Amino acid sequence: MGVQLHIDHIHPWALGGATVADNLRTLCEQCNLGKGVSPA
Repeated sequence: MGVQLHIDHIHPWALGGATVADNLRTLCEQCNLGKGVSPA
């Protein structure tokens, strides 16, 4: 069973973060869902 990855906005989209390569990274599903709209 593998890890589910999500694409995350480093500066959240909901707070005006752009959907550009420099503002995106991969996070595991649990980390991304736990992050919510918090930056970094």
